[in-house]
Amino acid sequence: MLLYANDRYLLYDFVIEGVFTTPIRWPILAHHIFGLVTHWSARYYFHPTWTLLCMMVYLAESSTPFLHMCWLGHQLGIQDGILFPVLASIGMISFFLFRILWGPYILYTFIQLEDIFSNPTILGSCLGISILGFCILNVIWFRVLINIFIKAVVNGQKKDKHS
Repeated sequence: MLLYANDRYLLYDFVIEGVFTTPIRWPILAHHIFGLVTHWSARYYFHPTWTLLCMMVYLAESSTPFLHMCWLGHQLGIQDGILFPVLASIGMISFFLFRILWGPYILYTFIQLEDIFSNPTILGSCLGISILGFCILNVIWFRVLINIFIKAVVNGQKKDKHS
């Protein structure tokens, strides 16, 4: 059931990013393409390792609600008070734990369970490359989030026209 719900969410986000966002944010679009390929592969092949991978990715996505709430607060310019810094701190900590630290562990687990170096398959190799792509994107996004966090929470700057 969770796989179906996440597929619909990824498809919705993919359409929003690909059709309604200008200019197109290619890293976010790539993130949704990687996600759709991974989830559809897990569903189609019903492979235990890939299903485990999906569940591990869902845990990594636990930072998303906090990031969305912070983005909304930032866009609305309501960064005063205690709620925004608390949500921003939880978002940063959860992003670091579940995406930066957890990402390489997901890749390591996938490589060990799939044994992709001893017995490579095209689909397994593609999924491994996708996981590596997610890890790289998450590091890039974490650097961006650190800059936003420092401006918004530490320095107390309000939203500017470039945010």
